[in-house]
Amino acid sequence: QRRVRSSGINAEYGTPIPKYHLHPFASKQKKRSAMPSCKLLCSLLIPLIFLLNTHLLFFPYAFIEILTSPDEVYLGPEFWPKHGEKEDFFVHKYIHIDKTLHGNPTNVTFHYIEAGDPKNEKIVFTMGASEPAIVYTELMKRFVDEYHLIVIDGKGSVYSSLHPSSEIDPETTDPGSNWDPAFQGEEMVTALDAIGVKKFNLISSDLMSIVTSFWVPNWPDRVLRYIRAQSHVGVQSYSAVPQGRFFRGFPRTAEKLLSSIRVIIWKVITGGTGVSLLDKERRTSKSFTVPKELNEKVIKVLRSGNVVMWLYFWLSLPKPTVRIQIQLFKEVKCPVLLIQGIEDKAQPYWFFDGSQRFEYQRALQPGVDELEVQRVIAKTEEEKEKWRADKYFSSSPYAELVWIEDCGHFPHFEKPDEYAEHVRRFFSLTADLIPQ
Repeated sequence: QRRVRSSGINAEYGTPIPKYHLHPFASKQKKRSAMPSCKLLCSLLIPLIFLLNTHLLFFPYAFIEILTSPDEVYLGPEFWPKHGEKEDFFVHKYIHIDKTLHGNPTNVTFHYIEAGDPKNEKIVFTMGASEPAIVYTELMKRFVDEYHLIVIDGKGSVYSSLHPSSEIDPETTDPGSNWDPAFQGEEMVTALDAIGVKKFNLISSDLMSIVTSFWVPNWPDRVLRYIRAQSHVGVQSYSAVPQGRFFRGFPRTAEKLLSSIRVIIWKVITGGTGVSLLDKERRTSKSFTVPKELNEKVIKVLRSGNVVMWLYFWLSLPKPTVRIQIQLFKEVKCPVLLIQGIEDKAQPYWFFDGSQRFEYQRALQPGVDELEVQRVIAKTEEEKEKWRADKYFSSSPYAELVWIEDCGHFPHFEKPDEYAEHVRRFFSLTADLIPQ
């Protein structure tokens, strides 16, 4: 793979390409896989990330995939979509910023896709670390005729520029190395402002829902409505995200590891490994299978992207994250809608059951009377139906949690019709609460 100098200019869209926007294992020759020794190391370490919530068959599966899969080939910038290139009903674009709206230096190029009439009300979408923008296309189709839509890849995600983390390399001089979630939000708002998106409805998913919880309160004049999905609110469980401890304990090893498992992660969380026992651990619902066309597109895109930003994100989170988020939620002034899949293993419904969550956890400890366990579980089910989002978003004029049945961790492409229906109803109910 040809390396691009940091001072180089991408001829396709005329913006600087940071020298760190390279796959760590990129070769000087085109389309060569990672070195076998690196592959072997990664195949042995990958299972540590998923060990607490994935079947042990992941060990041999990951080993075979890394050693034999052609998906490890990295496709560099010359293979990426060009600025202005149209695909289906949307257009690929890029925007580079070197200073934020607050005057802070940075050096980030964001990739985004755009659809709809720019004169219409705007909806901005952000997604998780291993999700490319195209996973939102089914949901976008439900709104493209009425809204101006922008799906922006976060810093370091897929086609957006990847920068080193100052947490790993304290001596770096790259101004894009600040991965603090509030600063990431400042960068993204600046990028949106640069393309003329001043006020917008925000739909965030998974990883970026955590990031947006840090920056939405800082930009109350920009965000009209705030929709969160695939993300906890008042409680978190390390068993649902075991990679966090691994990332913080072995950051440099994790940095190399994450460069080789983009497609493998996607297959595991969506149940696409082809190993029935392993696929039972998937994050999608049991009844859902990723459509073949979408699956092929995502895998192709992930070969060009990187999920190292997942590591940089985790290392930059202030602690204790959940408690800090709860305080930030109280500062959100716009209407809020929380959307969750009832079968989401990463954020199960008991994360959202209010005061019952701790009682529920205690009831699962060894030695607790079975009748007491059943009583607490029944009470938790009842509490789930009564849970009020305004308990956390106390300054919001409207806050609601909705559940989508027979849906796992990805409601935007598992159940796009139900998702769109909830969003439309939310927009209608809060129409009088939005400044004109």
